[in-house]
Amino acid sequence: MSQVPAASASDFNVADAELNAAYRRVMAAKDPVSGTVTRDGIRTAQRAWLSYRDASVAFAKIKYPSVTSESIRTRLTQKRVAELKAFLN
Repeated sequence: MSQVPAASASDFNVADAELNAAYRRVMAAKDPVSGTVTRDGIRTAQRAWLSYRDASVAFAKIKYPSVTSESIRTRLTQKRVAELKAFLN
């Protein structure tokens, strides 16, 4: 985690907008989205992931105090964007 690239609140806002756009595209896909993955399953997972992200940021801030919350939140969000986009391939 100490190798997370520095990110600002603005960087997080960009990543969050990408997350929301990817989520909307996945939710607009036919059902099932991929194999047996449904829109309802994605919705449930996304809600759980948001809680996971926030808890991970809180934990990482304690374990890696030199890394900013924005950097951690941005990196986790970018990874989730990639996961959601994988459903669209």
